[in-house]
Amino acid sequence: MKKINNKKIIDFYIKILIVILVLLTFLGIIIYMLKPASFYHLFLMICITGSVVTFYTLLKLRFFEYENSQQFISIKQPYFWKLNPTVASLEFPIDMLVGFSIRNGLFTTSLVLIIRSKEQKTKKLYCKIIGLNKEQISELKQSLQNAKEYFEN
Repeated sequence: MKKINNKKIIDFYIKILIVILVLLTFLGIIIYMLKPASFYHLFLMICITGSVVTFYTLLKLRFFEYENSQQFISIKQPYFWKLNPTVASLEFPIDMLVGFSIRNGLFTTSLVLIIRSKEQKTKKLYCKIIGLNKEQISELKQSLQNAKEYFEN
């Protein structure tokens, strides 16, 4: 059984984003109340925009958990703020795995799984894998490659 997750780094990201959000909010409130210069509107808009972007980023952050039990592959991607974070996002038998790839983007890394459906059609499934280090990504590649090769032979 192989388990890979990004819980520690996402917890760290969440804490940092909350601190940034609180600082930007308080800074905006202070600037609004004191009105220190004639161009305080610019600083206020920067704080508001930064707060909105930080809040949006915080809402979009997800945990990633991969589990390979030698019969099934399970990928869970709950949001940190959901009430029921144990709901599996994706679970399928290993023999349905046709291929996979890991794509590195500018800000995120994505896992693309190609699986065969019950109707024998192939489907691409995309999962963001933010916060995994190079070692975890290589373990993920190795686990998926082993699962794919096991059923090809």
